[in-house]
Amino acid sequence: MDSITLGEVMLAMFDWVASHKATKAATADVWSMLRAVCPPGTSPGTYAMAEMILQRHLCDSVVTIPVCRHDCIAYFNFQSTAFHHMQYADLDACPVCCKSRYVTLKGRKIDAKVMYWFPSARYWEFLFSDKEIVPYLYNDLCPSTSPLGSVRGSNGYYRKVLLNPRMNSDPRHQAVILSTDGMPYFKDIQCRSGWPVLMRSAMLPDGLWNSQAYTHMLAFQASDYLDEDPTTGIAHRVKRYDDHVALDAITR
Repeated sequence: MDSITLGEVMLAMFDWVASHKATKAATADVWSMLRAVCPPGTSPGTYAMAEMILQRHLCDSVVTIPVCRHDCIAYFNFQSTAFHHMQYADLDACPVCCKSRYVTLKGRKIDAKVMYWFPSARYWEFLFSDKEIVPYLYNDLCPSTSPLGSVRGSNGYYRKVLLNPRMNSDPRHQAVILSTDGMPYFKDIQCRSGWPVLMRSAMLPDGLWNSQAYTHMLAFQASDYLDEDPTTGIAHRVKRYDDHVALDAITR
């Protein structure tokens, strides 16, 4: 345990659990073996304790937002002035595809699909707490001082940041780079998959703005959803890009 911390070991365990779709019983057994090989005074505790800590962290750092099963809308009341007309939080069905927001699973009415939003406040707190990085985070720095090929030296940065009156109203306003791509949840790529939305500050100096260590996962949305069989009424999971779903999306 000299070259690796207990926290890193626990994170590696959680990564293993998530990557291999391990059951709770299997995870608890492997966790017990981990406790047995840890040196005295470094025990990670029981898996139930670790799970409780993780759940507390998720309560403070993750917001679950119901979405249309066909990804038409989010059942959410937008606060931004530009999207203030989008007040969908109280709807029971999608106004675009008319599909119900809910399905019945084991006698309970639940959302057919949800996405997970990870607020970025802590990401910005992390960046602005680093004294070596803070001087680079202001949007009024001259782009001519940036190396050739950097984000600050691009035409897009010039148009969207330097000529943007909203950005110019405060030198601390941040330009961000968003990216997303589909990825499998588990090692078995035939299992479920989803779309993480990654965010990076375009203000970071070259070599850091595209670093994974300075990247924040802003949201995550599954590719599949729950639907009810029209004959049996039993809810089952449907892959978003099954043929009939793709056809339905094209005809809408």
